[in-house]
Amino acid sequence: MTRTLAIWRKELKSYFNSPIAYVFMVLFLLYAAAKFFIWSSPGPYGAFRGNFFIQGEASLTDYFSVFPLVLAFLVPALCMRLWPEEYKSGTVEVLMTLPVKPWQVVFGKFFAMVTILLFTFVLSFSVPWAVNLMAVDGLDWGPVIGGYVAAFLMGTAYCSIGLLTSAFAREQVVALLAALFICLPLAVAGTPDIDLFTPTWLSPFGKFIGFSVRFESIEKGVLDVRDMLYFTSFTGLFVFLNIVVVEFRRLR
Repeated sequence: MTRTLAIWRKELKSYFNSPIAYVFMVLFLLYAAAKFFIWSSPGPYGAFRGNFFIQGEASLTDYFSVFPLVLAFLVPALCMRLWPEEYKSGTVEVLMTLPVKPWQVVFGKFFAMVTILLFTFVLSFSVPWAVNLMAVDGLDWGPVIGGYVAAFLMGTAYCSIGLLTSAFAREQVVALLAALFICLPLAVAGTPDIDLFTPTWLSPFGKFIGFSVRFESIEKGVLDVRDMLYFTSFTGLFVFLNIVVVEFRRLR
């Protein structure tokens, strides 16, 4: 665990010594807040809902609704440097010769990304706080807690995808494109607008794998074990595959 923490600190320091972490947090916070307070919020099948002030209800449904797609774009950008930077600088060879296990390296990098994700969500809590102040009867905190639980589980799944794809790439752009190729379809699969053009036989599968569908279920405040297990299993599988890839490269 000590070695994992050492790698976690190294990766976290590297993130905050560069603009990557700051850009990730600023883009996420600004876009989500602007989409909720200023821009129009289309509902299912393109129905117009307007922004928070037009709707006039103390609900954060539209705020959380942008999380699946925004994180699908931004998390791969956050993860793209993790392994390609090691390959480019040659430190991966040094890292593999040290008395450190592949799982310790992978978990250290993974926890660094999750830490940035958690810090971003903490900062985003200013939006529910502001809505609670403006609402006459206050805010229903059940869906808010559910929304953040769902966002964390979904965010860790995106992180595991970005971590694995970067392990196969020696260039950051390739790692980014590979992660987007996986994350974006998962983000939109099963959503009403996509379901309109999905063959009937394929629709149940899209709803089963779709991150947005699973996210919305938890975000409503109903902590369905099946949805939570889906995200945790997905994350565990991709982290495990990353450990296998790193172990294979070390032995080779």
